[in-house]
Amino acid sequence: MSWLYKYAPKSVEEVAGNDEARTQVKKWALEWDRGKKQKALLLWGPSGTGKTALAHALAQEFGWSLVESGSSEVRNEKSMQKQFGSAGMKGLFGQRLLVIDDLDSVFDRGEVPALVELLENSAQPILLIANDAWNPKIAKLREVCVKVEFKKINMTSIKRVLAEIASKEKVALDEINFGGIVENCGGDLRGAIIDLQSGAASDRERDENVFKTLSSIFKGSFRDAMNAEFGDNDLLLMWIEENIPIEYEKPEDIAQAFSWLSRSNVFKGRISKKQNYSLLKYVFALGFGGVAASKKVSYKKFSSYQFPTALRMLSQTKGDRALRKQAARKIAAVLHCSPKQALESVALLPKDSGDYFGLDEEEKSLLGLLLDDLGDKQKRKKN
Repeated sequence: MSWLYKYAPKSVEEVAGNDEARTQVKKWALEWDRGKKQKALLLWGPSGTGKTALAHALAQEFGWSLVESGSSEVRNEKSMQKQFGSAGMKGLFGQRLLVIDDLDSVFDRGEVPALVELLENSAQPILLIANDAWNPKIAKLREVCVKVEFKKINMTSIKRVLAEIASKEKVALDEINFGGIVENCGGDLRGAIIDLQSGAASDRERDENVFKTLSSIFKGSFRDAMNAEFGDNDLLLMWIEENIPIEYEKPEDIAQAFSWLSRSNVFKGRISKKQNYSLLKYVFALGFGGVAASKKVSYKKFSSYQFPTALRMLSQTKGDRALRKQAARKIAAVLHCSPKQALESVALLPKDSGDYFGLDEEEKSLLGLLLDDLGDKQKRKKN
């Protein structure tokens, strides 16, 4: 079972971070509970900051029945009537909380009026959830809502939540990269919990899962590939890319498989640029199903699948990258700039400046290598 669901907050107070936003949402709910109609709330902010988790916790705490929908299901009056019933009436067993997620991702301007009418006439509490409240498409919705901003969750709160989950799951923090999970999540608690659960699994279990999944994709049909389960689909796509030439032998099969995979990457780029996660279905259909359908005849041979080269290289250079970050932070503290700017300023530093910045021997050696590398690049440019 996913730890996201297993340890989901059951009350507003259990939601991590964003104290001000939580207080505002609870006051709003209390007014509804007293029978005082309120404007709909627009919860907005980065992914993984607890917006959807708070909506679920709110419904549990107040005993409201939760009616949840993606914005694609409330595009017109007919679909809203089917999804929510009469918005002007309470549910048969009391108050209902209407939650509309991914508001800014898949909504079009032409679909906004029907939702505006629902918000203005509803006698039930409604929460809208979006990443960007200032998207021009939802300008009219902002006018009829109260905006509640969610910010990235601080590292202290994330560390506390992860430590509690690890304790309940009997995960030894010294056996996983706990500090790295907290530091690299970028304030995304949902992503951190996923990383924690992934880090708690043994290498043997992960290897068995990925080999089984790859086999179902490479040796199965389009349908088999679309039913494949692994957990981290981005990682699975990297495994597929690495092992296409290992599984497929005919040049036309290999070419076709990489063609489908490249189209999958196009949609990944569109998702990254537009934050439209409704396109994920095309990423998986092309990257999994397309690759599976590329072969004319299934290969019956045993294939020894290889770990992705890109991940192996990242793993091998992990220590060097950590050392570079550590040295950059020390230089940045003295120069009063960001670590990135500190690395960019390395070319201006003398080789014997390590003591001045408080660098240890390893970091001094790294500084020397960086300066030598920059010197070589400048010589090549002159020649």
